[in-house]
Amino acid sequence: MNEHRADIPKPPQDWWEQVPVLRELFKLLSSTDPVNWDLARQVAYSLGSHDEPPSEDFEDCRRELETMSRAAQVQCEQFTGLVPGTVAPVIGVTRGQWVEENVAVFKMLMEPLAAKLTGPALTGGIPVPIPESAAMVLRQIGGVLMGLQTGFVLGYLSRHVIGQYELVLPDPSGGRLLYVIPNMQQAEQDWELDPREFRYWIALHEVTHHLEFSRPWTRRYFHSQIQTMIDSLDFDPARLQETLEGFDITNPEKMAETLQDPEALIQAAWTPLGLDTMSRLQAFMTLVEGYATFVMDAVGAAVLKDHARLKEVMERRKRTSSPGEQLLERLLGLELKRKQYDAGVKFCRYVAGVHDVAFLNKAWDNPDSLPTASEIDNPDGWIERMSEAGL
Repeated sequence: MNEHRADIPKPPQDWWEQVPVLRELFKLLSSTDPVNWDLARQVAYSLGSHDEPPSEDFEDCRRELETMSRAAQVQCEQFTGLVPGTVAPVIGVTRGQWVEENVAVFKMLMEPLAAKLTGPALTGGIPVPIPESAAMVLRQIGGVLMGLQTGFVLGYLSRHVIGQYELVLPDPSGGRLLYVIPNMQQAEQDWELDPREFRYWIALHEVTHHLEFSRPWTRRYFHSQIQTMIDSLDFDPARLQETLEGFDITNPEKMAETLQDPEALIQAAWTPLGLDTMSRLQAFMTLVEGYATFVMDAVGAAVLKDHARLKEVMERRKRTSSPGEQLLERLLGLELKRKQYDAGVKFCRYVAGVHDVAFLNKAWDNPDSLPTASEIDNPDGWIERMSEAGL
């Protein structure tokens, strides 16, 4: 019966590389990394840079920002008494360049999350063995989904952020002042702001954060708290399997809807350690933002004629977080409310008013000097603790 069967010729070696669709599909699924970073980069670039206007005065703006940053640093050092250990390089970037500069930051955040997400399923805390082939597919698809999710976050953020420290993230490179020039120029146009005044205002914010994170211990402390918080989260990998069952790769709108809702992909349970770490981390971030605003207001009011207008604009930006910020907050379960920013500013103003800025700066001496969440709301308690400790 098989006498007249035609032999199917064997295709040449690596023939699929000549078929672009298959080549890209193989590349997409060949990685078993927790996050597909090639995909994340491409998605982020597409979202962030697709309509990015050419900046004819890019270099002029960068030079101006460098001059302003140096002047702002002198003003902030004179007001606070804090001195950085190094001179921070000033870097002006496009949205696409901001994405590339921050991939390392997001690797630190997303890879531990993704590794937990695609880990073994648990029943009563006991790992449930699954076939290696199924585990491989789960890792591949999980890496694609996390790559898409991370790309959305990076892409949306790249369209919003003006300075590196506008988002308090654990930047592993440290010690740089990074300005996203197209977003800065867009804000100047949208809000009809004087460019020189606005750029100096942003420089004050960035320089103050640089002073904070130039303390010998602050960057290490922040990194360790972020890492402990992520490590302590208890993920349910079954959540990913449920998502995959209804995931339709042929429906881009449905895919985008799923990926823009992290809770549809990730469901994390807080452990006692995680909640304790979250409390310390939020208190630290509240102080970081509150101190920066305190310094910006004091220095800005003295040197900027449009200080009140600039302050109003920044208040509005803080009240209306970008889609990227919302996605990141929901992914990490970390959200700083407007009232927390206000509490940080009130804490700094109160302590400096009762004593002086030098006494307030005791908060930057070491991790034990940081105000707790309750002390942020009760600064007299922190003042008493610092006084009793002789700090």
